[in-house]
Amino acid sequence: MKTRSRALPFALVAALFTVVDGISGEASAAPPLAAASPAKPVAASQDVELAEQLYAKLEYDQANAAADRALKQRGLTHDQLVRATRVLALTHAVLDHGDASREAFVQLLAYDADFQVDQNLGPKVSTPFMEARGFWRAQPQKPGLVTTPLLRTNEPGTLKVTTRDPTHLVKKLSVGYRWSSSGEFTVSAASAGEGATIEVPAPPSGKTRLDYFVQAMDERDDVVELQFAPVGAGGDGARRRVCGRAAKADVRRSHRARPRASVAR
Repeated sequence: MKTRSRALPFALVAALFTVVDGISGEASAAPPLAAASPAKPVAASQDVELAEQLYAKLEYDQANAAADRALKQRGLTHDQLVRATRVLALTHAVLDHGDASREAFVQLLAYDADFQVDQNLGPKVSTPFMEARGFWRAQPQKPGLVTTPLLRTNEPGTLKVTTRDPTHLVKKLSVGYRWSSSGEFTVSAASAGEGATIEVPAPPSGKTRLDYFVQAMDERDDVVELQFAPVGAGGDGARRRVCGRAAKADVRRSHRARPRASVAR
């Protein structure tokens, strides 16, 4: 049986990794966001955009209030969560709210581990940010998901998802799969923690590619992490490789069930 694990940080939204087929060299098509993600809360979207506009105009008090208002709503997408938390952290810092800024930066780095502050903003901003980074360095593990597909041709398989969450941010998972590069996903709820297992039925005749996604959500149903994963290996054992990192986004891989005789020892 072929297994492969992939650990991913809580720092993903749309287009983080692009995966290239190890055999053909062609990029895999990712499942549409609409197939896996809830509709964007309209009020939250408006508040996030308003917060960013006010921040750009140096109206920090109002930007802070708009970001805080957005974060109090439920069901934020990962993009909305990152953007609102970023404005909240920066405006708290500029307004000399040291403790609040540090706490917001801690949250932001959980969602976006690659975030960096502009050093030109000075110690008001860099000090709470560095304290937040120190907090994460002191944790026993980095936040993220480890997803392991176990698949074999013409047989049922599983997706095993382990949540690495030292601050207990994630409360539940939503896992979807389909034996195709298009069409509807079969979606299941799963508990956060060690080794949640999703049963995957045997592939239909002629189907070898499994697409799946994993969403990690907090107590307010905000999307802490969003993975899209077409994952896979070809018949000769060649694996797909991750190449490039754009802003933050879905992880794209592709997994094909392997014949029993083809499993590498």
